[in-house]
Amino acid sequence: MGLPGLARDCTLWLDFQSAGFDDQALALFAAEADEFEALLECQVRLGDRENPKDGAWVVSPSGSGEPPSLSWDPGTLTLTSHASGPDQTMDSMQLLHALLRDPQDRPEFRAPRTTREAAQLIRDEVLGSYPYFELRGIDRDQWAGRHAQEAPEDWDAFTTWAQEWVAQLGDAHTAVIARSQRGFNPCYVGSLGSDGIMLEAVPEASAAYAAGVRAGWLVTVEDPLQWLRTTGASPQQHARVAARRALTVTDGQRQFTAHAPNTGQRVSWTEVAAPPSLETVLQVEDPTADVVRVRLSAFYAGLGVEDVFDDLGRGAGPSQVMELDLRGNTGGNLVLAAGLRDRFLREPTHVGSIAFSDGCGGLTTVRQRWAHPSDRPCWPGRLRILTDSMTYSAAEDFILGLQGLEHVTVARETTGGGSGRPLLRPLGPDLTLRVSTAITYDRNGRPVEFLGITPDPH
Repeated sequence: MGLPGLARDCTLWLDFQSAGFDDQALALFAAEADEFEALLECQVRLGDRENPKDGAWVVSPSGSGEPPSLSWDPGTLTLTSHASGPDQTMDSMQLLHALLRDPQDRPEFRAPRTTREAAQLIRDEVLGSYPYFELRGIDRDQWAGRHAQEAPEDWDAFTTWAQEWVAQLGDAHTAVIARSQRGFNPCYVGSLGSDGIMLEAVPEASAAYAAGVRAGWLVTVEDPLQWLRTTGASPQQHARVAARRALTVTDGQRQFTAHAPNTGQRVSWTEVAAPPSLETVLQVEDPTADVVRVRLSAFYAGLGVEDVFDDLGRGAGPSQVMELDLRGNTGGNLVLAAGLRDRFLREPTHVGSIAFSDGCGGLTTVRQRWAHPSDRPCWPGRLRILTDSMTYSAAEDFILGLQGLEHVTVARETTGGGSGRPLLRPLGPDLTLRVSTAITYDRNGRPVEFLGITPDPH
């Protein structure tokens, strides 16, 4: 695809040193540079442009009240994020697909003014950037047959209408997200059906467990069928993802009621939102045992997860086995996931491949991915990874490079099937459109999206 004037043999320099990005963001740009390379069809590196034949991506402060935007100057080979501060610069980067569709335009990161404009944005962005129609067996024309003129003019009605439409794509990363429905996700795993949420896992440290709720109980949910209709996900995880959404605590705290189907016993409890902490995200049983059991519920950066894995690597022997429980781990920070994965590598390893949507309805060429053993303490023994259908996104990226290695096994359930690389666009009052933009493959060329990662044979 590329941009006019940008030659394949040149380098585009990400001149972001003065944009205010922290080290974590710069590490993400470096780790995911091949997405820019695939879209722009040239080499991409962090740093200052020195050769005038090369291109540069620079940041130019935008005027007060102006939305972030993105423009291309073929004469100077300069891609410019018109933005103030790192957050707006990140927003402007979400416009790259739109710019590739029309390099002479200057797309803006702003919400549409009407529901019809919002519906048209959904249609354009999904048809241009969503890469899974064929993989998921969805007819593009049939999906796109819903016209903008059908969109309800009222924004509340539009939210449900748009969520149901996008949910038909069957992808947990691709969704219309309402701010009013976002919040804290409690630690429970359950499946949503027409009569409520059947709880499958109720941790002993949870508020529900303290109230007497156990696995197998049903949580009362208002209008469960609407949650199911407005949730997109792969078949193996759809009921669980819908349950996760329906259990969200949106206003600091929320009261739930559940009952035991066999006895009729009914219990209510209050769930209080809490920020993630190292103790809630990562639990380690006896690190000196022959089998060291570790549970990681999400890849949250900045909590000290890496330090715990440092200690585990330093103190372990080659005869020990780590049983790493990633059930219910819905992903998180890609850089953290890759860094932890590398602690289990023994040599440079082909970890799979990836293809990105080109913004115009097609895919870039497939790019092979390699990884190297970490320079931080590595685990010397065997690794056994436990998965379920709620293991997806960055958690699947972690597993992808490890499955198939002699010292690694994957057990329990097929994963959710969606490592995504989502693109975000503002859609309306407190609404955001999120669209997956990549297909990830294992080293044998099998897609992770939709199909998931299957456990190893017993």
